Amino acid sequence: MGSAKSKIAGMASGLILPKKPAVKSVPAEKLEEAAEPAKPRGSKRREEPGERLAIYVPPELATKLRVYCAQSRSSLSDAITRALEKMLS
Repeated sequence: MGSAKSKIAGMASGLILPKKPAVKSVPAEKLEEAAEPAKPRGSKRREEPGERLAIYVPPELATKLRVYCAQSRSSLSDAITRALEKMLS
């Protein structure tokens, strides 16, 4: 039997290492833009985290809800909270 070194060398003989990626220079304007914090999108975070619930709705209603939230730029949680508050008040 061969030595462990020859076995390892034989296993690694067919491997090819990938080339290093090319380094591109970035204009200073882009660096400044990247350094700025991202603007929050959608609704603001709640002060309280809230309680997590799992709900099940028919697929058609789920699709309508997702489309409504995307168009109004609101979260599913916010839309459901508003609907429940209206229904229960």
